[in-house]
Amino acid sequence: FKLHTAGGMTLLSYKTKEGEDNMCCAVAQHVGSSTVIVGRENGTLSVYDLQRTSRLLLEASVGYQSVLKLKLVNNLLACGTSLGSISLRDPRSGLTAQAVIQSHAGPIVGMDTQGELIACAGMNMFRGQLVPDTLVKVFDVRKTHQPVANVPFGPGVAALSFHPHSTGLLLLSSDAGVSMFVDITNSDEPAWFHVNCEGDTLTAADFLPSSEGMVFADSGGVAHLWGVHSGPKVRQFGGPLDPATAPSKLSSFHSISETDSFTSLEFPPLSAVFLSAYNGEEEALHEWGPRVVDETLYKNSRKADFVHYSPNPHFRRNISFRAVSKATANLRNKREVGHKVVSEGKKLRRKSRLPPMYRNIEIPQSFKRIRNEEF
Repeated sequence: FKLHTAGGMTLLSYKTKEGEDNMCCAVAQHVGSSTVIVGRENGTLSVYDLQRTSRLLLEASVGYQSVLKLKLVNNLLACGTSLGSISLRDPRSGLTAQAVIQSHAGPIVGMDTQGELIACAGMNMFRGQLVPDTLVKVFDVRKTHQPVANVPFGPGVAALSFHPHSTGLLLLSSDAGVSMFVDITNSDEPAWFHVNCEGDTLTAADFLPSSEGMVFADSGGVAHLWGVHSGPKVRQFGGPLDPATAPSKLSSFHSISETDSFTSLEFPPLSAVFLSAYNGEEEALHEWGPRVVDETLYKNSRKADFVHYSPNPHFRRNISFRAVSKATANLRNKREVGHKVVSEGKKLRRKSRLPPMYRNIEIPQSFKRIRNEEF
């Protein structure tokens, strides 16, 4: 497992030994020291020093049960186990047990803390089989004998998280992507929404530290980022921006509005040749040979109306379009080698891709006013 900062710097890297299966971890910060606590399937809690990554401080056992979830709450460590119990231990005194909460009959599948509150979801036994518990239980560490709130969630919880800044606001998500906002401090109606995982299973859900968005992860390796604003924030500066150092638009683009006339643009002299003046039927000398379509593209081709297309075999939901396109560039851009064309005219040499008479124009346009015209 690896532990790193928000900026990507690795704080701790540990390779497990044979027979050790890491299930969860939590970071505990004390005065002058920071430690990471790792929970394992065999019921062992291991404490490592972040200042000395190879140093194992201590080990403790929670019994014959696996440690599935670890969270810090009110200077205590809450350990969710495979038997449905939550063990409260003190990291400052050798992880000694302070209290045990029996919350569910089956394993703990989701747990989060806020202040003195612990929200947990687990499994129950029904006719000899484990089924998701439809109740999310909220406990107070000062009153561990019974839950202070029971939140019904019919689809069954796969992940849950408290809002970092709003007290009592809880996010619940099922493995199918059905999610809900609920405030346990009042009786307001919950807000429902759905995260489309495209057939994959939702495995994790959490708020961003700034509380400006949420992130969901699925079994396909895809992270779904949801924002609370209507428009996404592309970039945000923490201080005043100097206009002199601000990036400007490309000089080759001339920006005009929808109502401006093309006469306001600075065109070159009329002595330049229009693109329509070139004879397209004449042979011209060019650097590239004709394209070669690989036979494998025909084998995997599909037809929609009168258009044939071939799906990219490297496409995956968790791979960017740039990487997928680069993987098939050699197959898609094949050309004949050593092809030469005799030219009757003169080869045109120009620095830009457009003829001298043409300009790249950027026109911000609303969807209602788009027409089938070529500029």
